[in-house]
Amino acid sequence: RWLGAIGLMDVPRAEAAAVIDRLRRLGIGQTVMLSGDNQGVADAVAAQVGVGDARGDLMPEGKVTEISALRDGGGRVGMVGDGVNDAPAMARANVGIAMGAAGSDVALETADVALMADDLNALPFAVDLSRRTSRVIKQNLWASLGIVAVLIPATGWLADRFGIRRVFLAAIVVFTVASAGCALSTSLPMLIGMRVLQGVGGAMMVPVGRLAVLRASSKADLVRAIALLTWPALAAPVLAPAIGGAIATAGGWRWIFIVNIPLGVIGFALALKLIRGGPAARPDRLDWPGLMLVGTGIAAGLIGLESMR
Repeated sequence: RWLGAIGLMDVPRAEAAAVIDRLRRLGIGQTVMLSGDNQGVADAVAAQVGVGDARGDLMPEGKVTEISALRDGGGRVGMVGDGVNDAPAMARANVGIAMGAAGSDVALETADVALMADDLNALPFAVDLSRRTSRVIKQNLWASLGIVAVLIPATGWLADRFGIRRVFLAAIVVFTVASAGCALSTSLPMLIGMRVLQGVGGAMMVPVGRLAVLRASSKADLVRAIALLTWPALAAPVLAPAIGGAIATAGGWRWIFIVNIPLGVIGFALALKLIRGGPAARPDRLDWPGLMLVGTGIAAGLIGLESMR
């Protein structure tokens, strides 16, 4: 005869409801629970923690189908899971997030982000941190685009108006001083401001330096001069990340900017001795419509390249 029954229940985490509410306040309006339990249990748990939509009776392939449907709906999907059954769906999501301490090895290897403290409260923090990081990256990008789009097309006029030598020396000074400012930065806004100033110096220095070499070269040496200018430009994107990474690893990120200071001093001394070229006798007026059109074109091209996936 029956003496009784024993029921087992996998209860929600104590912090789950608060985490869902914080995510909603961060602007994540749609939350969906994918569960292998029957639909009745899924609905009950979802109501308890505040999840907007619950989908139960799902095998691993069913979870993948649901994630694919959410992505096809036009949204970016983040999947939080901890088990082997969650790994395929996490791989299909835009961002897979694994609960580190309790997660399986497969889930951890599949995930893009692992919450190693096994604390759901880290999830809203990670979302907010990623958005703030994205904003900083975009601020730097737009500042760089603005500098490149305006100053590079204007350098020819600046060189004619004030002289190649003066503009190039001024560019070196601005770049070197800004590098020192970056190294001494005590806050993120200060670092961004110094990086913008550094970009101003760099945007003037590179084209004016090339212009100085080309104007000082005879027609017979023109091809050789162009080659000498081109090879460093091709080698720098390959070598610079490795060298910069080694410097940052060995001495910290500030040393990436500190090394520019002695280089700037040496460059200034060499430019002072070697570069000639005063203002043009009758400099042309700045072509403002042309500058705006060229700047807009350069900015549009750079935005397109940055947006490519």
